[in-house]
Amino acid sequence: ISSIISTSTAPNQLNYLDYLQSAYQDNNRKFIFLFGNNIGDSPSSYIHNYVINKNSNISYLNYETSELADIVNIIQQPYFIGASVTMPYKEKIIPYLDKNSNYDAINTISKTGNSYLLNNTDTLALQYFNEDLPTYIFGTGGAAIGAIKAFDSNNITVIGRNKDKLKELSKKYNITTNTFEEFKIINTEHLIVNCLPSNVCIKRYFNKNTILIDMTYGIHNYQTKDLVKKYINGYDILYVQAAYQYMEWFNGTKFNEIIQDYKRGIDLFLNEKYYLIT
Repeated sequence: ISSIISTSTAPNQLNYLDYLQSAYQDNNRKFIFLFGNNIGDSPSSYIHNYVINKNSNISYLNYETSELADIVNIIQQPYFIGASVTMPYKEKIIPYLDKNSNYDAINTISKTGNSYLLNNTDTLALQYFNEDLPTYIFGTGGAAIGAIKAFDSNNITVIGRNKDKLKELSKKYNITTNTFEEFKIINTEHLIVNCLPSNVCIKRYFNKNTILIDMTYGIHNYQTKDLVKKYINGYDILYVQAAYQYMEWFNGTKFNEIIQDYKRGIDLFLNEKYYLIT
């Protein structure tokens, strides 16, 4: 098929949407998608297809677009059965699916009949790795909102750059906020949850008292993992939240039955990424 973001084709090529429609009409193939705007390096399709391919008539595909209307169109198609949602659509897509939703940000959509079930399995994955410690969340976007909800029983402080967004989060969730300029190094055991973009290096903020949950795939943070007491990276979060997603899409699957398949999938993916192996 032609490029995922191209509507033009060469002779005998299908464009992306034509392929989806043809696969559904000819073989009754259904699809689960990753919706996002910059997802070329995402490992999601690798790890999900490793597990989902046991169900041979369903495929997991990346769908990259800068237009929310494109996603709304896909969701309405008969071949759509579910999706992962990443930035910048974690918050923007909600009103199109459930105007009464209690979610501020989601990462999972499941379709049953003509209705949609929304969830944020990032929150569930974070709870899986939770430590009962003072918690500092770096960032103010959708991932940070999920972290706020995951660690709501901890003493939380959100650290960010946008003062208006910090003020908004403080008021909405009744939590302490600080800018990075105000943040001071913590000398007792604590938890840092990094929700900043993967190109932002945060190593100057942690030490041997830090348990770091790095929700990104920033190589610079991975390479300094020995500077902290305990390191949980974005791939650890990914395989756990992906297992929770699988249970949403394939109702009735038990977590303990699926988690090892996803762990194996991410291990295989990382073995292909030689620059992550030490």
